[in-house]
Amino acid sequence: MSEITAALAARYRISQTVSGVVVTALDPAGVAAREGLLAGDVLVELDQAAIATPTDLGRMLAAQQTDNALLLVYRDYAELFTIVTLR
Repeated sequence: MSEITAALAARYRISQTVSGVVVTALDPAGVAAREGLLAGDVLVELDQAAIATPTDLGRMLAAQQTDNALLLVYRDYAELFTIVTLR
């Protein structure tokens, strides 16, 4: 996970209007891959709270009290909502 830089935005064709955390690599056996996330996806919101930095995402996940969360993802010039199982 990384903040969106100009280089990452160009590499993954991320619009300048999008904010969030970009997925840069995935563990094939990890939760993100299991839930269908892809390199280049931008994680915009978790349970309707904006994700600004990887640190924010870590704090949000640590504070999560349920097994599932609503994730807003930006992919291929579109936004999509998905329910992810965290545990």
